[in-house]
Parts: sequence; structure tokens; C-alpha cells
Amino acid sequence: MADYVGPQFRFIDEISAEALAASGGFQPRDRPLLVKGALKRWPASERWTFEQLAQLRRADGAEVVTSFSGLAPA
Repeated sequence: MADYVGPQFRFIDEISAEALAASGGFQPRDRPLLVKGALKRWPASERWTFEQLAQLRRADGAEVVTSFSGLAPA
């Protein structure tokens, strides 16, 4: 039986939204960048909560169903 190596992870760079703004914003990169706190000031995060989204219904009263992949659920 072959040895199981498991998944490999690559660390990504992190920066706060404030530090990113202070450094002049986004620059060309060749690695992913995680911007922490970037959505705090996003208007949609103040207007919509998980509870409100869970209550969404279609015009006929049917539950709205979606997936992160954008494909219809099985």
C-alpha cells in the first residue's frame, strides 16, 4: 500500500485593510493576498444579515436555493 502524503498547503500573505490602504492599495502580485477586515465598510454587510438572506423567498413562496459553485444543487 502506498504511503498517503495528504494535502499540501501554501501560506498566503495577509494584510489588514487599513495597512493596504496606507501602502497605496493593490499592486501587481504573483501570490494570493488575504485582506483582513476589507468587508467591514461594505454597505451590503450592513444591509443584509444571514438571517435576512435565509428568509428570502421567490414570488411563488418557494425557498431560494443556490450553491457556491453556481451550479444547481443535486
